[in-house]
Amino acid sequence: MIHSRQGIVNLAHICQLKGMKQIVLSPGSRNAPIIKAFTQHGHIQCHSVVDERSAAYIALGMALKSGNPTGIACTSGTAVLNYAPAIAEAYYQGIPLIVITADRPEELIDQGDGQSIRQQNVFANFVKAGYHLPAKTDTNKNLWHFNKLVCEALDIALADKPGPVHINVPLHEPLYDELPAQQSDIHLFSLSKAEPRQYQLPENMAVQWQNSQQKMVIIGYQHPSEKLHEQLVKLMADQSVVIIAENLANQSHKNFISSVERLFCVLENTPLLPDHIICLGGDVLSKQAKRVLRQNPPKHNWNVASYYNPKDTFQSLTQIIQTAPVDFVDKLTELPTRNSSYQQEILKLDRKLYSKQHRIVQESEFSDLKVFDLLMNHLPIPCNLHLGNSSPVRYAQLFQLQEGITYYSNRGVSGIDGPLSTAIGVALESTAMNILIIGDISFLYDSNALWYTKFPSNLKVIVINNGGGDIFRIIDSDKQLQETEPFFTTPQSVSLKLLTEACRLKYAFANTMDELNRLIPKLFDTKENISVLEINTSLQPNSLVLQQLYYQFKTYKHE
Repeated sequence: MIHSRQGIVNLAHICQLKGMKQIVLSPGSRNAPIIKAFTQHGHIQCHSVVDERSAAYIALGMALKSGNPTGIACTSGTAVLNYAPAIAEAYYQGIPLIVITADRPEELIDQGDGQSIRQQNVFANFVKAGYHLPAKTDTNKNLWHFNKLVCEALDIALADKPGPVHINVPLHEPLYDELPAQQSDIHLFSLSKAEPRQYQLPENMAVQWQNSQQKMVIIGYQHPSEKLHEQLVKLMADQSVVIIAENLANQSHKNFISSVERLFCVLENTPLLPDHIICLGGDVLSKQAKRVLRQNPPKHNWNVASYYNPKDTFQSLTQIIQTAPVDFVDKLTELPTRNSSYQQEILKLDRKLYSKQHRIVQESEFSDLKVFDLLMNHLPIPCNLHLGNSSPVRYAQLFQLQEGITYYSNRGVSGIDGPLSTAIGVALESTAMNILIIGDISFLYDSNALWYTKFPSNLKVIVINNGGGDIFRIIDSDKQLQETEPFFTTPQSVSLKLLTEACRLKYAFANTMDELNRLIPKLFDTKENISVLEINTSLQPNSLVLQQLYYQFKTYKHE
């Protein structure tokens, strides 16, 4: 006789065999058998996080850093829906998140049972695949089917472009009965990936590349890659090539352009616009680059990825190239180089703009911009730098990408709802110093992450408190809507000190440059044990300072 819960025990074992090393569990009753199976398994580290939204982002951070499939498991009902933001982020970033949700048996859905909703395919738009497992595994047929679906889910999470999968597990009562002592024999199948064939650059594309006079390789958000870096440096031997790499591209070099927004403020209406672009990596943050290149489309626009990717960010796509970017760039380095002044003209312009920015920052009063200038020039190296969405990630783009710093940000969907939790997940998988720079609204939005009882000592949180969502004062907005500003900027008066200390974390505060200069060394000193530093700039005209800086860029006359 096969135990009706044998599949649940097998679930944990298959996850471990397929590479899962961590799972974040949220408490509940319906998922009690799942919790027991994983905690009793012994080879997967289990973390307990009450808030499902935070739990999912913590697991996302773990998977982001490790590359391993990482699990989350919760009870039924609205608990499931709280996973949605992190699942969407994982989908668009390509992160293998294994979403395990307990459910009631199908015959009890919509029959008045508590904590029950229609959970099948609830994440259909944001997962690579969804699976609804058999409610019982008391026959060989059901157990075989259960095991097969779990194997398939773990394989698909890692196949091609990785991403999240959803495993919905209906469970009958009683929920607290004993589980089988061990997994049964499992007919486990494995995914064997074929080695990619060596890419051959078609002759017509080679001719297009060589005939183009002003070329840009634009790199979006991605993890560090030393091999790609080596190829990009070699490619710059062609003086008609410029490498555009935002800090989130994690490609640092003195001759790569990392402050893309600043440069494209000036490139418009100049003869320096590219006639050929190549897009590598994930999304590009710069709104100026998108606007300028959409209005001034290059003759050739190639998108390169290891999977089929028809994304057309600049609305001028001419070629989709499915191969590893490092292999593609390698082929370009084999082509004859072109004598040109283009690369040097762009680099000269970028350095002039940086000098102009430096003078403006030095002359400005205490503000978000001045704070970022200090922070970005005093980061410990090496470190992992996490950037909250809205203002922080945009301010950071103004400063040179630094070697030894790995940049992270939830730019898959670009929401403000999980950066603290994600940073916790990365820090748990890292021995390096992790630093999160986050706005006050985003910090409060994700403050349930402070509940986590094992808050990493290698994570330092810097909260820029400018009294609300200052991003809405920065972006273009209708001046006639000033009377509704509180509904956009949402000014708040929460005591971040009391909130932080209530979670038994050490807090510090600064609202002047002198205080900040004094506290920064202490923050990065592990002996001081400061977890949260609040920098209050709420009394300063932050948006005005930044707008004046961009005005200086836009009115800059290129010679």
